[in-house]
Amino acid sequence: MPLITSDYNPPFPFKNGHVATFFSGLVRKVDGVVQERERIRLTDGDFLDLDWSFSSKASNKVMILLHGLEGHAQRPYITGSAKLGNFNGYDACAVNFRGCSGEMNNLYRS
Repeated sequence: MPLITSDYNPPFPFKNGHVATFFSGLVRKVDGVVQERERIRLTDGDFLDLDWSFSSKASNKVMILLHGLEGHAQRPYITGSAKLGNFNGYDACAVNFRGCSGEMNNLYRS
């Protein structure tokens, strides 16, 4: 894969990746994102929860947001991305991995 050069230079406190990670997870607050939950029943008897947020404009574009390990769809980095996408005309679907939506799975093996 070719390397892409960039002139981007992060603001002072965020030059350190650890600071950027902690800021996003602990300090950043995102307001104004309304999510609608859709539950998908799986053939193995379990479920996945999808949290949708919609652009105020009619849209035929969807961005799929996947959280990190031990995350969920209400984390600030997910809701912030959804808010930005909604503002730019994208509907957003934040996928909660099994066991991460705030409700335990039906199956132990999940």
